Amino acid sequence: MAHGQIFRCVVVFVLVIVVRQAWAVAPEIIEQAKKEGEVMLYTTMPVVEFQIFNQAVKEKYSFLNIDHVRVT
Repeated sequence: MAHGQIFRCVVVFVLVIVVRQAWAVAPEIIEQAKKEGEVMLYTTMPVVEFQIFNQAVKEKYSFLNIDHVRVT
């Protein structure tokens, strides 16, 4: 595995942990997300990494649809 790929995996892992902790602390955010049902994510994250991130989020928050816009 190349150095860049390892770095990307670590970044995605950290993002997932941060999101889990933020939502675990604020249940009202989860309730609001259930009402809205979707979120738009503007990021420089490549599509492959977003797919990994999105899969991890879907496993815990199946009600949430994430749209990804990759900005450069």
